[in-house]
Amino acid sequence: MAFPLLKRLTEVGDPLAVKVFKEEIVKRLGSGYPSVITYLLKEKYTDYISRQDLFYSLLEPKEAEVILELEAFLGETTKIDDIKEYEEDERMSITIENKKIVRLQVVGCGLKYLPENLIKLTHLKHLYLNGNDFRNLPKWIGDLKALETLALRSCDLESIPGSICNLKRLEKLNLVNNYLTELPISIGNLVNLKELNCGGNELEELPKSIGLLKYLEELYLNGNVIKELPDSLGNLSNLKQLVLELNKLKSLPDTVHNLINLEKLDIDGNYFKNIPNFVLDLPKIKELKIDSNLLETVSDDMKRQLDSRHIYIGD
Repeated sequence: MAFPLLKRLTEVGDPLAVKVFKEEIVKRLGSGYPSVITYLLKEKYTDYISRQDLFYSLLEPKEAEVILELEAFLGETTKIDDIKEYEEDERMSITIENKKIVRLQVVGCGLKYLPENLIKLTHLKHLYLNGNDFRNLPKWIGDLKALETLALRSCDLESIPGSICNLKRLEKLNLVNNYLTELPISIGNLVNLKELNCGGNELEELPKSIGLLKYLEELYLNGNVIKELPDSLGNLSNLKQLVLELNKLKSLPDTVHNLINLEKLDIDGNYFKNIPNFVLDLPKIKELKIDSNLLETVSDDMKRQLDSRHIYIGD
């Protein structure tokens, strides 16, 4: 019987058609063909089957169980998408590849702790948990070995377990707007990290191992209480953006002149009296932000040198 006819008979209440129609939807979802799955989701054919049938069709059983338990626990419905990035308007959503969850977003749901069954999601690459109330993370977070993105913005975090440094594939770590006073001393073990955002915390210093993050391109430390940076910062040869706005810095380590790929340096809202001389030694620097410091008058010679290099001094 044709699929559209099954749908019409289901809508008028034909019991045999209802049974066959549901079986056909489950069969097509289970085929694994992305175009078929996208079509069924978009046209809301999945509204005709149970949540259990939906997830057990799309996912391996252990992963289906995780999502069903999470939905029951939070009273939320999970949206299924094919995107890989953060979805601003979704509280719960997932991305599926080859019957595995590769992206999970649970945002603003008031979670007090991470459910341990998430450890079953062994193919998870992108985990967005912004706007929850964890305070602390479980040690098993370091067992999610496939993670490439971990976002924990505004989660009331007071500490980060050292086990997080076992995530060797991690490329993006977002810890913005928490209550962290320190980072794990082994943060340098995140050897593939490209973006580290710790803005809006209470960090007083950085571990020396920060200098081991040789692929790091963006480092955001704005809105902390850092007074001094380690010399190892100068080892971040791939760093393009260094944001240190609103800290308690009076100077930068001389090793910063080794940041040969640095394009933007933001030291607004600190205690600098002079523009660091080594800024002119940075071959790719394009923007320097140094407003709201104790800055003395910039000499005409310095202005000429900055202008000649097309270095923008931001307000």
